Amino acid sequence: MKYSDHKEFKDQTWHTLSCFGIAFVGLPVIGIIPAVLFAITREYYQEKRKMEAARRIEPTFFQVIELVDLWKLDLKFSYLGAVLGNLAISIVLFVLWKVYGY
Repeated sequence: MKYSDHKEFKDQTWHTLSCFGIAFVGLPVIGIIPAVLFAITREYYQEKRKMEAARRIEPTFFQVIELVDLWKLDLKFSYLGAVLGNLAISIVLFVLWKVYGY
């Protein structure tokens, strides 16, 4: 595995785990919303930093939004983490409800 592949794998893992954690801490169904917003916001600021480095100017909000692709690989892993986190907390709460009657 090349260094760039290893770095990309590590990056995707952190995208998945961060959204998993946010969705798991939140309530079922509601917890997925902040996780997805977090992922999109992170991509927005990554694109903004790239534009600032390339042009040496402050891009406008709409210039950056045009470049944010909601289906790029990083966001797909973030969505996966959010869904898995939501599913995990739902299963935990269901088991607690069935076993302890909460």
